[in-house]
Amino acid sequence: QGTYTVTDTGIVYLRNVRDLLPEILTDDPDKFCRALFALFSVKGSARMGKKEVFGDSLAKLRESYSLLKSFYDSLPKDLLRIDAGIGSDEIVRTIEILKHLGMVFNALEDMVESEKRGMGAADFTDMIDLTYLLFTSRSELIAKDYAGRFRFIMIDEFQDTDPTQAEIIYRLIDLSRDLYGNSACGSKPCNALFVVGDPKQSIYLFRDADVTQFKDAGRKICEDFGGGTVSLDVNFRSTDAVLGFVNRLFSDIFAKCVNKWDFSYDPLAVSDKRKNDIGSVELILTPESENTSEIPSVLNEAKAIAARIRSIVKDGDLRVYDKTRSVEGASDGEEVAEDRDADGIADGNESRPAKYGDIAVLIERRTNLKYFEYALRKYGIPYRVYGAAGLYAKQEIKDCISLFSFLKNRHDEIALYGILRSPWFGFSDAELFRVFSGGNPFNNLRDIGNSADSARSSLTEKSRSAYTLLESWRTLARRIAPSKLFARMIRESGLFAVYAGIAGGDMMTANVEKLADIIREHESEGYYTLDKLVYDLCFAAKSDDEEGEADLQPEIIGDNTVSIMTVHASKGLEFPIVILPELSSEKGSSREGSLFVDGEIGVGIKIPPLIDETAEKESSAEANDFIPSPPLALQKYLYMQKSLAESRRLFYVACTRARDHLILCGKVPKEGSDKEISGINATRSDSAGRTRMSYLQRYLRFRLIETADSSGSADNSDTCVCDDNENENNGIYTDETDNVYTLSGGISSGLYDISNDSFNATIRVIRYEDLPEYDDEKSAEDKRLIDADKLKTFGNSEGGTGDAVDTGLSQSDSFNPFDRKFSVTEINLYLRSPKDHREAYLKHKAANPTVNGLGRHSDGVDKGIIIHEIFAGADPKHVFDRYLVKDEAEIEEYRNCYEKFIGNTFVAGAQTLACELGFTVNIGGYIFSGSIDRLMRKDGELMIIDYKTGSKVEESERNSKYAVQMAVYQTAVREMCGQNARTFIYYTQTDEFGEVVFDASGVCRTIAETCGRIIGEEADSRKMG
Repeated sequence: QGTYTVTDTGIVYLRNVRDLLPEILTDDPDKFCRALFALFSVKGSARMGKKEVFGDSLAKLRESYSLLKSFYDSLPKDLLRIDAGIGSDEIVRTIEILKHLGMVFNALEDMVESEKRGMGAADFTDMIDLTYLLFTSRSELIAKDYAGRFRFIMIDEFQDTDPTQAEIIYRLIDLSRDLYGNSACGSKPCNALFVVGDPKQSIYLFRDADVTQFKDAGRKICEDFGGGTVSLDVNFRSTDAVLGFVNRLFSDIFAKCVNKWDFSYDPLAVSDKRKNDIGSVELILTPESENTSEIPSVLNEAKAIAARIRSIVKDGDLRVYDKTRSVEGASDGEEVAEDRDADGIADGNESRPAKYGDIAVLIERRTNLKYFEYALRKYGIPYRVYGAAGLYAKQEIKDCISLFSFLKNRHDEIALYGILRSPWFGFSDAELFRVFSGGNPFNNLRDIGNSADSARSSLTEKSRSAYTLLESWRTLARRIAPSKLFARMIRESGLFAVYAGIAGGDMMTANVEKLADIIREHESEGYYTLDKLVYDLCFAAKSDDEEGEADLQPEIIGDNTVSIMTVHASKGLEFPIVILPELSSEKGSSREGSLFVDGEIGVGIKIPPLIDETAEKESSAEANDFIPSPPLALQKYLYMQKSLAESRRLFYVACTRARDHLILCGKVPKEGSDKEISGINATRSDSAGRTRMSYLQRYLRFRLIETADSSGSADNSDTCVCDDNENENNGIYTDETDNVYTLSGGISSGLYDISNDSFNATIRVIRYEDLPEYDDEKSAEDKRLIDADKLKTFGNSEGGTGDAVDTGLSQSDSFNPFDRKFSVTEINLYLRSPKDHREAYLKHKAANPTVNGLGRHSDGVDKGIIIHEIFAGADPKHVFDRYLVKDEAEIEEYRNCYEKFIGNTFVAGAQTLACELGFTVNIGGYIFSGSIDRLMRKDGELMIIDYKTGSKVEESERNSKYAVQMAVYQTAVREMCGQNARTFIYYTQTDEFGEVVFDASGVCRTIAETCGRIIGEEADSRKMG
């Protein structure tokens, strides 16, 4: 119609995809995938087109596009674009690379096997594989010893069984039947295999547990062995309220069994002994933090949980049931166990008010643990973390951190001092004085060990031993996995023998072993380096943990502290009240890496992209990026699907830990997200449940029974006044028969019926603003909780801070004979005036041998320090008291200064990664250390911010004045994060930013050359006395 057809976005889109649309109707999978991939390479929109052009067809156009786009988004892009034909270029290249990789692997395997044979050693995998090999290839050797030994076999927790282990059991049964099935001798064959397990509780994919083994075992028992299935459907643990919710939700979550790792849901029945006990399920909804806020949304959840725990205990509004009960006539404190069911729940419906020790907070990951600990401390709630947290305050763990820190950076003298003084080496203060008397302490340790001073033979031997061990460990530090390095260090140092002679040594040993377990757990999650380990340990040590020592069998219920643990750690345990936070965090994890091996597909690898010469010239950067081969793309996709399925099972395990009450907590979903999940995205069965909150949105319909301020009777449904004319923008949706609410938008606090035709269930919704207020002024510590964990690659560089930055100088040019530490202030002073530098440094070197830090302040020291501390998040009141700032006008000036910074448009939309970020960096063989005021990320770029109290200067002056400082900062960030960062000065006086632009390699070369000249002048000064 007129000119509209030329410019209308809908018409333009349809013209561009006209030839592709018939292709998506093909029955050929390859053609379909290629067409779909090409279709969405063309720009379109769910809002394209105009009414005057399309008329009544506009709605169909947009709906069709949205439906197809939703389907496309649910698919793995790597699989859509590949050509998996047997003669395709990608398959040919993959096979070629695998042939070469196979040759290398075979040679490596032969070497490893030869080494193990020479040592007479077998690893854990060998023990399983060799047993399997023995039972299958040499069955005649073991038949008489094993085939007739067992008539009955029972395996518990079978859902977590390794496939090879299962095959060993099956082979044992086959041998028994073959040998004794028709025998007239007295021995009888094994005729009974009984496996016990719940496939819905298989949560160890990261350990390569194969949940499909349970399904295979059931088929084998029924078909091959003529057995049957017994459903254990009575739950003796939980109340009817908890089981009603579990049945209602998970009957839908597990309804579809489209993959072999999916299992259908069998409803749980409440036991007769618990059917009259009163329980509850609650859902706490917290707000999303604003985009400009440095306080993460999870802190709102943590505070909400702390407030709810406090009200539970202080107000007594939840009652729980003991496993044991007092009996009339029993002596004081005596408990009896009679009249209890199989799970130990006492009969008689006796309840009591809940205590802190009845409550457990179950988290899936420890990433945000610090926020929950902070909130519990703020609300005065006693707690204990079971697992890693809290361990790091123990001296034996601090000693381990010192050891790893030294191995990461041999210039860390504080770490070396700590480890030599610890039970690892046991140096006395007098001996340490000799080691640290001038020069490099580590070199001194070597020299003392090599000396022939018979008068100090004890120190000589101790130094020689310490240096030999440390040097050997340092050599291995980046060559073997941290867990193997740690095990070797413990063994070679004899640490546990030393602990055995120390009071409390048993706990020290247990804590160190626990640290070893934590390191192994990190390694199981993917590639893990020494640098990342040191960062994780140092970060955890700063998080103020007070408890959490090794405790293999904690008496959780008897301890009147709230328990915090991971869902994995809680498996097999139970608690009267279970709290599950972070419902809105995404679940399911991808498997990173360039190589993937599984028994079904084989080996998947990354391969160089297939780019023609023209494209390669146009995009050389892209040409250097390896892409997944067809097998690897499929393996990653399948792993993601398995991980998503396991996340559903993990949610089930968490909910079923609750005996009496279950409390869920998460962010209020965004408006309209419920329609997205229940509507067009319902086709995305694998990905629609990426958060646990999305399950609640998708499967539950909330019908109000009572409002938060009603009497609590279920008959008060008429107390809800709901306007049927309310629109979708309010987040409230109704139908013609019921007041049905969704979780997004305006759902209010109250009791809701979520029953369906099969299960009855209720849930009480509590909005964040309706929780009881905590009468305490807002702590400034809120502002300090900057999530430094979001430095995802922090410390992961292969070289670490111990490797020199390439400055173009030869090794001899950059050699530092005195292992001297430098500061930016010193370099700038020397560049400005070598004479002034000699006056300031050489003449006072004896009194001040090492000038540390970046020396940011010269004039107005106090003012600069105050601004830096407030901008880093310190409590302003404490800062003012410490520096005796009393003048109200001056106090107001500082406050305005910070508010201007936070409100600056440059900061808007940026994410603060860290404040006062400490570092040690090697530039051309010379060591610099200091701290970066603020590291931010905006639009994918890292930005370094340094505060200056003056006014903005011209660009040329700024670049020359701060180039050295920013080059050091930039180098440190690049080593920590593996990414370049832009550098900026923020002028607090004028509220302006100025970028510092410089030639990084040239400035670093100047820095290294200057350090070399300073070293030379100091050497000459020493010679001249």
